[in-house]
Amino acid sequence: MEWPLCKSSILESIAQSSSSDICSAYARRLGCDINFEFGEIHNIELVHCRGCDLRFSYPMIGGSPQFYALLSQKMPERYY
Repeated sequence: MEWPLCKSSILESIAQSSSSDICSAYARRLGCDINFEFGEIHNIELVHCRGCDLRFSYPMIGGSPQFYALLSQKMPERYY
């Protein structure tokens, strides 16, 4: 895999989580269901690019408008 930002292929997996664990954390913390965000994706990996020092999730999935509306509603002091 190559990171498109800096074209580096020096990537390191630093953490992995299942989408169900992420959904459970959102349910506990915010009391909302975000299962709809993951579709068929079951595992998310946190990757560190040693070329530019950026950390990103893989696969990269953007949140839907519904997801960001939930964040805005549930976390107005931290999300705007």
